[in-house]
Amino acid sequence: MITKSPLFCLLLIIIFYTRISECILINHTPSPSPQHLLRTSPKSNGHNSTTELLELTLPIPSNGPNCSITLLSHDFANTVGSPPTTVPFSPPSDACPDLLQWTRAVLLFSASSAGDQYDRIAAVWLGGVELLRTSTAEPTESGVRWTVRKDVTRYASLFTGPPANLSVMLENIVNDVYTGVYSVNISLVLYEDEKSRVSEAADLVIPISESDGDGGSWFRISGSETRAKAVELPRNAYKAVLEIYASPHSDDEFWYSNPPDEYIEANGLLTGRGGGAFREIVATVDGAVVGSVVPFPVVYTGGIVPLFWSAVVGIGAFDVPSYELDLTPFVGSIADGGAHAFGLGVTDAEPYWLVDANLHVWLDQGSSVVEAKVTEYRAPYVSIDLETEFAGLDGKFEIEAERRLVFAGWANSSVLGNVTTIVQHKFKFKSKIKIDREGNHKQTKMEHKSETRIRVKTGSGKSVSMMKRTRSYPLTIETETLPESDKTRYLSRTNLSHAMLASHKRSSSVMGRSLVASISNEQVSDGWMRVEDHSVLEGAATTRQSLRYVGEEVGDCYYREVSATDEGEIVRDYSSEACVFAY
Repeated sequence: MITKSPLFCLLLIIIFYTRISECILINHTPSPSPQHLLRTSPKSNGHNSTTELLELTLPIPSNGPNCSITLLSHDFANTVGSPPTTVPFSPPSDACPDLLQWTRAVLLFSASSAGDQYDRIAAVWLGGVELLRTSTAEPTESGVRWTVRKDVTRYASLFTGPPANLSVMLENIVNDVYTGVYSVNISLVLYEDEKSRVSEAADLVIPISESDGDGGSWFRISGSETRAKAVELPRNAYKAVLEIYASPHSDDEFWYSNPPDEYIEANGLLTGRGGGAFREIVATVDGAVVGSVVPFPVVYTGGIVPLFWSAVVGIGAFDVPSYELDLTPFVGSIADGGAHAFGLGVTDAEPYWLVDANLHVWLDQGSSVVEAKVTEYRAPYVSIDLETEFAGLDGKFEIEAERRLVFAGWANSSVLGNVTTIVQHKFKFKSKIKIDREGNHKQTKMEHKSETRIRVKTGSGKSVSMMKRTRSYPLTIETETLPESDKTRYLSRTNLSHAMLASHKRSSSVMGRSLVASISNEQVSDGWMRVEDHSVLEGAATTRQSLRYVGEEVGDCYYREVSATDEGEIVRDYSSEACVFAY
């Protein structure tokens, strides 16, 4: 344990968005140390009932007959260093005899806790395949509860396959100081409805993770290391998509605000939160790059200003986003009858990242071998430009990064015929960090834009299908600190705005037209805290969020707007399916 002075803690909190508790525990792994700061319970909202927290997401269609299956009920107390909690899972045919043919599967992850506790990372695996990455809410004395609903229809082959293990990892610690136990209930709800895409699900989903069996696990990644797993694919594979789950922790939890190492060294700051403010998750096969993504900057419920997340959590905090890479151009080289090393790494990662992946594979049931070949491979190194200027604690740091990838390959299957798949991916990333007023004021601005185009064409060049997907993650954080006469106290004020903006456009020779959909999820928070030593004495905060969705079909729209306070109250909650609000 490393104990720091109040002045040093102040510098860490402002310059690195360090959790105040980490002034005592620089490593964010769970610790029983009594010297800590957890968010004090919010002001009374007039009653002692449990607060229900929410994350704004699109509602999942749930029409038609349904059947619910309880998968796990467990209290996570002293679980640090323990293996995942595991229970057997059997196909739902016996549990749902009256459901003739389910067409949609929804995973429900419900949790509750009361007392003092940090937010924790958690995951759910089935047969080693990750279904959900999530983080917990920080509880209060009167208690908190929440439910995550996730459409898991894309994993349909797991629910109809042979018996497997369902595993849940949630490392927690409970003692006289950390009193919050997380009570978790997980269920699977199967529906019969008309909007399902269960027929589009992969025939096979293979885990790319630390585990060798069907239990749950993830790679723990730091530095420039790449973690890999050898996988042998069936020779009749004609399509493959890699789905990546990743979450940053400890020194890289706020990677988007990290200054370069030279700034840390020049100022003699004892922190590992360096490496600059750019991270890229890179996927490889046998050491060759096959795709990359810049991760969305998820803020957990204990992050930046915990008071922001008393009723509405940060974007992606309860349902951490996964990222897709289309590997279909590589089918000829990865489904050749041999084992291949599927690797995952994070550019300039500080300790540590938890990363794993699921390889979704589509099989040609009418053939034992699909002939295929890679025809184009362009994967230049990522371009990174860094400008650094500082004097003492004040300085400016700018990063610009970009990458362009192009892959193509053909596959001759009885499903699609002889077609060539061309994948083009590019992104541009910009980050600006400014620290002034002798380290008491910090501004962080991040912009990320990516575009992926996937085209499928016949041997004669005729277009079969086209898809364009865009993503944008704008982020702005500004924090100012005012030291008080008592050197153990200070007042800080923070403004945060971030968003996840996405769109896709697809067309095919069968549809004869283009279909377009877009989603905008924007969040703005503002608040202040007065801190003494390692305790929050008082504070106030508000969070406003809007979610807009325009679907592919005419009239398929959704809009929701929510405003919340640090008291755990939602003061405004408006939703509509009228398209006039969604645009």
